[in-house]
Amino acid sequence: MGCYRTGDEITDWFIADDDKKREILRECEARRDRMNPIKLG
Repeated sequence: MGCYRTGDEITDWFIADDDKKREILRECEARRDRMNPIKLG
């Protein structure tokens, strides 16, 4: 869970185009923020 990607996102990463990769990264960032609501500096 270190990268916050799901198993499907990890698998899809290898065939994803740049737009899909950016979408996955946005989802990961949102997932990270939901799981760790406290932000440091």
